Amino acid sequence: AEKRRGADASMVFAIVYVVLNPGLLLVDHIHFQYNGFLMGILLLSLAAIRRGEDLLGGFLFAVLLNFKHIFLYVAPLYFIYLLRRYCMGVGVPPQGGISSGKGTPYAKGVPRRCRICGLDIGNLAVLGVVVVSVFLASFGPFVAAGGFEEILAILGRMFPFEGRGLCHAYWAPNIWAFYNVADKALEIGLRKMRVPVRSSGKSMMGGLVQNIQHAVLPAITPPVTILLTLAAMAPILIDTWRRP
Repeated sequence: AEKRRGADASMVFAIVYVVLNPGLLLVDHIHFQYNGFLMGILLLSLAAIRRGEDLLGGFLFAVLLNFKHIFLYVAPLYFIYLLRRYCMGVGVPPQGGISSGKGTPYAKGVPRRCRICGLDIGNLAVLGVVVVSVFLASFGPFVAAGGFEEILAILGRMFPFEGRGLCHAYWAPNIWAFYNVADKALEIGLRKMRVPVRSSGKSMMGGLVQNIQHAVLPAITPPVTILLTLAAMAPILIDTWRRP
């Protein structure tokens, strides 16, 4: 009993320390638009999946995605996992019933439902209804107010490929910062060698949100970044498909 009370007290203190942490309050919750709260939803989703509650995990991730679309990068992994485990029953324990929503295969003696290409149509429909319902609750009022033009306007604001450029206003600490440095170094070096080089024009470090044309290296377009992202994710996606 004493150990249990001590563990409960430690858990309460840990929660209080995290919730009232000045760094999170000032930097994360204010400057970075409440990412701590959103990461909490992601952890809840992962915890649900860890417990075998795949449908709940999918629901929580759909809610998270509608709170902040930056978590879209996790969506391919969720899609592969839920498709293989919840809808196809691959890699799950031999006991339990798939109709329970926990992604487990049929118990002995329980008749199989309709399956097409290994997909449990019932589970696929349930998962689809859950995910679509979340998106309808989020975007439905906009459609009702202004039609699909409102949705297109929202998507344009969420994915401003045309106006923000590769690195936004300032360089984020990622591979494209090195790409920009390499382009600038090549431009300076070639000019010193009196090799004609087109001017990159606008400053890459001016602090303005704008598109920048590289002077030497090829321009990086949104489709290129999407393909590179998927290529980088391919190993884990393939492994999840094989062993969900």
